[in-house]
Amino acid sequence: MPRCKSCKAKFEPVNFLQKFCKGNNDCLAAEALYNLNKIKEKQLKDWNKEKPQRKISAYSSKYKKELGDNINKLSRMIDTSFGYKTCIDCHRGYGGQTDASHFHNVGLFPSLRWNLDILHSSNSSCNQYHGGRKEGYYEGLIERYDKEYADYIKYEIPKLYPRLGLNSQEIFDALTTVRKLIRDYDTFEFKDARHARKQLNLLIGLYK
Repeated sequence: MPRCKSCKAKFEPVNFLQKFCKGNNDCLAAEALYNLNKIKEKQLKDWNKEKPQRKISAYSSKYKKELGDNINKLSRMIDTSFGYKTCIDCHRGYGGQTDASHFHNVGLFPSLRWNLDILHSSNSSCNQYHGGRKEGYYEGLIERYDKEYADYIKYEIPKLYPRLGLNSQEIFDALTTVRKLIRDYDTFEFKDARHARKQLNLLIGLYK
């Protein structure tokens, strides 16, 4: 027979999990306190499991912005590594600041905001003040790559990804991946900037 965890006397248990006898009030009080502590331990364990996800959810907007900033940085790194020194839009130099310019307006196409295929380096005037001239951008894509790729960006990508529907965890995971790709960028070998964008999009995993 088991011994009571409080008074140490042997007792006949009603069920297999019983750890305290029912012989006196002290043992009953000890059992109640024991059960309360077990509940608190479970609540703490559950909280520790949920805490990382709760934090990710709480900082969801922050992580979205950071993901955008890091994707933009990766796009600029691609163009720099392949020696593109002129704005994709106006075809002049970048000037004092190089931006990663979205071909499609992210307000109208929010699901495309992190797609490297629609992000190419431009000067800040074209990107920030003119909203992208688009016709110049399209011509720049044809000149730099070919018409097939330019048409893919202009016409096909919006139809392929009308909605992304990411949760907070997926955004956080993508951000972690992009940060690592930035750190390891020099270890990759790409045929050209188009190939780099395709492969990095696949590694990030948002546009499969």
